[in-house]
Amino acid sequence: MSSIRSDLETYTTAAEKLKEMRKTMKELTEVKNGAEKRIKEFLKSQEHPGVTFKGYKIYLDERKRTERERPIDAKKRALEILRSHGVENADEVMKELTAKSKIQVEVLRIA
Repeated sequence: MSSIRSDLETYTTAAEKLKEMRKTMKELTEVKNGAEKRIKEFLKSQEHPGVTFKGYKIYLDERKRTERERPIDAKKRALEILRSHGVENADEVMKELTAKSKIQVEVLRIA
């Protein structure tokens, strides 16, 4: 019985620490993004190609990047592609392709 109590204590302690770490991670990400935005603005306003800081070369690099589509937009685009290739019953084909299989799992809940 005491091993269950120690397991429960370990579980709750770990869950609390993870919750704190997620909050800290979110805060640090916001700080980093703010600093990055200010550095970009500085480099653009001063027309610097870049700066060196503590042995690191920091510069703006413009490149193409694929943006993530909203799932509903991706589905619409896929349906249009299927129809353009002459697929009959494109809606049914999409449902079959995107069907997610659910499996039975056990989840520990503490309320």
